[in-house]
Amino acid sequence: MMFRMKIVSGRTLSVTVITVAVLGLAAGGCASSGADVVKASPPAPSTEDKATPSPEGSAVSDEPEAATALRFGRPALMDFSYNDKKGKLQITVTRIVKGRTADLSGLSLSGKARKMVPYYIHATVKNAGTTDLSLTMPPGPRGVLANGEAARSLSVIGRFATCDSYPDTHKFPPGKSYRTCAPVLADPGDTVIGAEWSSDPYSDGPVATWTRRP
Repeated sequence: MMFRMKIVSGRTLSVTVITVAVLGLAAGGCASSGADVVKASPPAPSTEDKATPSPEGSAVSDEPEAATALRFGRPALMDFSYNDKKGKLQITVTRIVKGRTADLSGLSLSGKARKMVPYYIHATVKNAGTTDLSLTMPPGPRGVLANGEAARSLSVIGRFATCDSYPDTHKFPPGKSYRTCAPVLADPGDTVIGAEWSSDPYSDGPVATWTRRP
């Protein structure tokens, strides 16, 4: 049972799964009795199924400006492109759960990463356009620290049962949605207080942000 880790960038840790059967070892980490939930104001619902819907007629911009702040449970309508496909996604960050350092023990991280604290960003992604986006790869949300800096993203190539970030787009026609969970890491003493999403994390395009700050 082995994992191989490599650093892709200064803010992303990528873990390649060598033995798929190991992925169940941390199952239930998100729902463990010692987990903390980082809630928005007003408080986020306890499950994604009960996330507060956007009131009809509310202002959800087709092209949100950068740093547009939303409450947890409120959707953002964002442009999305993948190869020759162009469409629209409705992204809703519902909650952020603080995990435990022990959740990462099976990933065989090394150095500083072994002492970092995982946070799990739960979100719903809906195909809100008219294009069939099957077999595309929408990016997951990214974490935002209390000081405004980005949290480190943990990219697991394979299945990480504690927080599965693989996009469920095998069949993703208009109107269909799926749930996702993005694992991010923070140093002890830091706190992940929000999340952000953009179609291309490496461009200066529109960014939607969810935060528990007023």
